[in-house]
Amino acid sequence: MRGGAPGVGRILPIMGGAFSATLGVSAFVFAFPLITSQDALSGTGLGLAFSGFFLARTLVAPAAGAYSDRRGPRRALLPAAAAGALLPFVYLLFPRLEMLYAVQFCLGLCGGVVKPVSAAAVAALAGDKARGSWLGRYNSLVNAAFFLGPVLGGLLYFHRQAAPVVLFLSGAMTLAFCCFFAVPKRTAVRRRKQGGGAVSREDRRLLARLFPAVAGRTLQIGCFMAFYPVLLSQRLGEPAVVSGLLFAVPSLAGCLGMTVSGRLADTKDKTLLTLSGMALSAFCTALLPFCGSVAQFALTGAGIGVGTLFSLPAAMSLAAGLGQGRGLGLMNAAAGIGFVCGPLLGGACVRYFGGLNAAFVVTALAGAVLFLPLLALALERRLHYSPRAAAVLAVAAGLLLCVGTTPFFLKLPAVSGPGLHHYTTVDMGTVIRLTLVGDGTTQADALAQDAFEHIAKLRGEVDHRNEFGAVGRINQAAGKRPVKVGPDVFGLIKRALAHAEATKGALDPTIGAATVAPMYFARKKDVLREKKHLVDYSLVRLDEAGHTVFLPRPGMALDLGAVAKGWIVDETVEYLRKQGVRAGLLDAGGDVYCFGDRDWRVGLRDPRGERVLDAFALREQSMCGSGDYHRYVLEGEHARRHHILDPSSMDSAGASTATAVLADKAETADALSTALFVLGPEKGMRLLAEHYPDIAALWILPDGVRRATKNFPGVAAH
Repeated sequence: MRGGAPGVGRILPIMGGAFSATLGVSAFVFAFPLITSQDALSGTGLGLAFSGFFLARTLVAPAAGAYSDRRGPRRALLPAAAAGALLPFVYLLFPRLEMLYAVQFCLGLCGGVVKPVSAAAVAALAGDKARGSWLGRYNSLVNAAFFLGPVLGGLLYFHRQAAPVVLFLSGAMTLAFCCFFAVPKRTAVRRRKQGGGAVSREDRRLLARLFPAVAGRTLQIGCFMAFYPVLLSQRLGEPAVVSGLLFAVPSLAGCLGMTVSGRLADTKDKTLLTLSGMALSAFCTALLPFCGSVAQFALTGAGIGVGTLFSLPAAMSLAAGLGQGRGLGLMNAAAGIGFVCGPLLGGACVRYFGGLNAAFVVTALAGAVLFLPLLALALERRLHYSPRAAAVLAVAAGLLLCVGTTPFFLKLPAVSGPGLHHYTTVDMGTVIRLTLVGDGTTQADALAQDAFEHIAKLRGEVDHRNEFGAVGRINQAAGKRPVKVGPDVFGLIKRALAHAEATKGALDPTIGAATVAPMYFARKKDVLREKKHLVDYSLVRLDEAGHTVFLPRPGMALDLGAVAKGWIVDETVEYLRKQGVRAGLLDAGGDVYCFGDRDWRVGLRDPRGERVLDAFALREQSMCGSGDYHRYVLEGEHARRHHILDPSSMDSAGASTATAVLADKAETADALSTALFVLGPEKGMRLLAEHYPDIAALWILPDGVRRATKNFPGVAAH
């Protein structure tokens, strides 16, 4: 069918099956890091889990492509789709985290068959002259699935349960099986043979340089898929569906323009299209850590998508020159290598540099370096440089790139010191950093892992969006019946209500009636005020004897966010003390506890920038802060509606832009940082004088003025 119009009826079942399979897998892959973050999976562990998925794709793709060249795509696609449909039931029968890892790995095997074989079948049926256009349509459809999948994954995971996600995966793969069953048995892809259609030596040189570039591009995508949902959650907060929309923006951009870019791949220089698109995606990936709002993330994600829509059809069309199944199978293998290494490299950066930012910058830089062989070839062919001169220019470009990123790495915090061991994980919607003092690395590693597991277990009990945790069960039973909880959670609720009484409701744990809704702070003010009758801490009924908690009105809900993180920090520090740790620092997204026999230096962040306003030493003390810069939407040019509500007005509190509280316990500091943010300095100082005389506190006001109690270090009191 070379040069002719392809049989649309033969191509559409292949494309439909690829769309359905991609939809299910992308929904699962988006939800996977969110699911596993509840089980204390570290940054390195998350990277390993994703690398297993991509390793499976890498191993099977070349063999699947070659098999489809010989036997036809139908015989390869049907078993892969059937396996994908049955795999989720393994997890449903044995709902353990290990089974979820196994499902993801096996999905990698399925994807390693579906992606190259379906693309190769489309390329073969399209013919040489229309190959780019049809691959553009194919990729447009696949990108539509990549866009819709994370959105559906966020919706399905709204109640933080994995079962809806895996059931959707099974249904999508079943539909793909039905589509692939409609593929004619004799639809075969053809391999170009030596002779008149042989691949030239120059084309082989091109492909040899294309594959490292493809690996470099997928290096960034692998890191993106593993850590971008967590970055969005950390920067923007809940709900998962909002993160899903932003996660899908690159796929949406690719979906909207892929057909046009596919036509360009039939008429323009495929090498230049590939190189320019990959370079744009790398640049935008490096910008992700510097985004702080929904608009910035959306714009940068769109740039990644635009880079993909230019590079992908051109690169696939080039790879198909070796023979559809074989060439695209090898290209998917190269892509798989990047997918394997990207999450591993990103996880190593999270651990070594203590945060997510370096993961994106380092993988973007590494990907750009892998583009250099392709750049050298483009210089040689287009500008007629000698191979040696082209190579020198490409290396010079790489050195310039490395020098240009040096200032970023100079700003990264030091991660080593005498007898210090640093660990990082992601939990409670933020990055958690733990520093332990000790001589034995192996023992410190084990203690850190135990501490992270301890954090995950406690968080599951007090997370109001976890319907199986203690607080989730209380909220579901509101207006129906009391719920028995463990003594630790009962004590936490009792203390939260005591803080509510002391602050006269400035801190009210029943604010959950409003905050359980997604993006509650962006809703219409009238909608929030309609919940006012459900926000009243005095209505909560506690039974000391039976350790039961009852919310008497339907629609009431507890949200212990103002005290829970501090409580978890306290409990984790106490656990470490019992294990013999003599000193350490635990930082849970700004809730810091410094313990042991040494001083720790902590900084005070500017709520309107990244700079540190002040720094001081702490020992056996906690500092917790609250601010309007974590989760917010802008109203007008400067006004913010943010996540800290004033229970008296059911609107975002406006007396402060940030507060910081020093206390002996993180739970106390956490609770008071929220209450004092709502009250402002005048009422706040009266509260402290009456009920908390030993507490040190600081307020940063909307005009930038700082007010502090006399005992707050480093800041003059007013």
